[in-house]
Amino acid sequence: MTLPGDPGAIPAVQLNYGDIRGQVEDADVLLFRGTIFFSRAIEKISHGAYSHCAIAANWAERKMLLQAELMGGIQAVPMSVAVGTYKGQVDWYKIVPAVRAKLDVAALLAEARADLGLTYATSDLLRVAAHNLFGVSLPEDSDNPHALFCSQYVERCFRKAGVSLCKDSDVGTSPSEIADSNVLKFMGTIVHDPNIVPDRSADSVAVAIAKGTKIG
Repeated sequence: MTLPGDPGAIPAVQLNYGDIRGQVEDADVLLFRGTIFFSRAIEKISHGAYSHCAIAANWAERKMLLQAELMGGIQAVPMSVAVGTYKGQVDWYKIVPAVRAKLDVAALLAEARADLGLTYATSDLLRVAAHNLFGVSLPEDSDNPHALFCSQYVERCFRKAGVSLCKDSDVGTSPSEIADSNVLKFMGTIVHDPNIVPDRSADSVAVAIAKGTKIG
């Protein structure tokens, strides 16, 4: 699979958040390609296009993202805020219908909520980097983890729901491998302008268009 943003990839489908908001379902996945050094390092070490991933969830009237962040650990963030402030590309992936039919979405979200508040697994991420660079053995998955990094968290939640995105090892899963999973289908890139501070009370994402006007 050619990932959006890879050299030679076809132009990504551009999506307005307001147009697709109602189509985003529980357990859909957002993949992020960042521009900061930490993001670029993850992309390079994992030999992929993406540096971060998160799970979509409907909470009352809001669309939320459940994610493991370096600063803050595992947290729930309004999707509009997470997308609107991200310095980089944000791609939306849906679960293919045949897989969603057998996926225990309730169990997936229950695991995702149960892990909220855990810290970011920096030590596991460093060991994964050492594995990719030098062949060091991967750490084993824990039944009761105290910390998780983003793709480890997403893979764990899917596996607990009866569907593995990539492999048996949660800790060995990268964001780009998740994007390459046949469980997911790439839908497009959500257009946003990180220079526009989003209104946290409004479920919308703003972008800059002609003459500085904004939509979202």
